[in-house]
Amino acid sequence: MIFIKFKKYVVVALAVLCVVVSSCVSAFAADVNVDDNLTYEQVVSKWGIKYDTSKYPYYVLIRKSNKVDYQLVISQNKNAVDVKNGLAFADSGITYSCFVSNDSYICNTLNNSSSTSLGLLSELTFLSSNYDVKYDRKDDVFFQQPTLLSKLLSLTPSQVGEKVVGDMAILTVCGIGCLALLISLPVLLKTLHKFLN
Repeated sequence: MIFIKFKKYVVVALAVLCVVVSSCVSAFAADVNVDDNLTYEQVVSKWGIKYDTSKYPYYVLIRKSNKVDYQLVISQNKNAVDVKNGLAFADSGITYSCFVSNDSYICNTLNNSSSTSLGLLSELTFLSSNYDVKYDRKDDVFFQQPTLLSKLLSLTPSQVGEKVVGDMAILTVCGIGCLALLISLPVLLKTLHKFLN
């Protein structure tokens, strides 16, 4: 009788595990197929960019029009990147030009001098920064530093799914562990019953 009850729990647990795993797999598929704007953290992670953030505390992340190449401009000062005459420029700091070649993530670095061109504004999309990018020699803001609220509101389902995919191994192990516990419980109960009698 006890075993029959636990068989029901095992079936329910298997169903829950299937739902969790299938949702994780579908989230992973969505993340691969949808062309999303990468965040600063994702670009730094994917391309293995390492630098002293205390020395270069400011950054601007730009995506090129092909949607797969990125430019990360790091600097010691705010306003290292500015805009004029339909172009973006880096006046100081370092530019990481990141792209994918033959499934390899490659970054070229360039020490910016005065007015190093980043490209035409029509071919660039400013994704994020930790300061306001302004027009050259003006207080007018071209790209405003995203607020925490706008960052939260801009999360896409696939970016949320990315977090779930990252935890899929943990979820699977926990599910298998629960199943093993449920399956072994009837045996443990019978053993305890015999031992106590």
